[in-house]
Amino acid sequence: MTEEALEITKEVAKVVAKDVYNDGVKGTLVQTGEIIESVVGLFNNVVFYPVKKANALFKYKLEDFKNELEQKLSSIPEEKLVEPDLMIAGPALEALKYTYDKDELRNMYLNLLTSSMNKDIKDKAHPSYVEIIRQLTPLDAKVFKRLQDLGQVACAHAILKIDNSNRVYSSAYPNYIVMELLDLGDEFQLSTSISNLIRLGLIHHEDNSINGFDYNCFKTVNIIVNNKILLDNMNRAEGNGITTSIDIQGQVIMQNDFGRSFADTCL
Repeated sequence: MTEEALEITKEVAKVVAKDVYNDGVKGTLVQTGEIIESVVGLFNNVVFYPVKKANALFKYKLEDFKNELEQKLSSIPEEKLVEPDLMIAGPALEALKYTYDKDELRNMYLNLLTSSMNKDIKDKAHPSYVEIIRQLTPLDAKVFKRLQDLGQVACAHAILKIDNSNRVYSSAYPNYIVMELLDLGDEFQLSTSISNLIRLGLIHHEDNSINGFDYNCFKTVNIIVNNKILLDNMNRAEGNGITTSIDIQGQVIMQNDFGRSFADTCL
């Protein structure tokens, strides 16, 4: 065991020795102040211990963590408040070490933590959710929240065809374009976020189009228009006589049960 690991183990032992998570207390109703101090104590000793000497701002972050936790717990009736299961609290607090300054991800971890402290919904706080949040970027979190708010949304894959043939510019456009997300960032990064959310099972994607929806509206999206103009200008300059056309393939993105459950717990 490394010296750092040994020291962290000692700090955790101090918390356990104070009956923060002993069998006589775990799972029972306790006072709000005791629960908050227990979680904050773990956060301080497990998460911040290795960086206390190196990071002069740690105590301010600790105070911010406590304030945020208290604010989120304030909406839970005291009789519904329970101490979180270490299967949730331990990994969530450890993960915060690396993402504390990322607001979207910190908020997800705190919401998961507080959900696990609410007697009515604690069973919905699954330990796997920690690992899911670990695999998200702040942009992924923003995209997921927006898609959950929308419920179902039209998505398109644009193809830039050459000379009305089967030849295409394969890298001209991202795989997924959702007009309602374009204000969040770069189109290719947004497409990457959608791909990651699909991979994690948080959203459902179908190649089928939405009945009655006019997907031609995607032809007005800036990246679709501008990249066609750019390539057409290049072709004219080279004098090769190549022309291009845009083909829009209609798709749909929608919620699924797993994503809704994750959102209810972590958003």
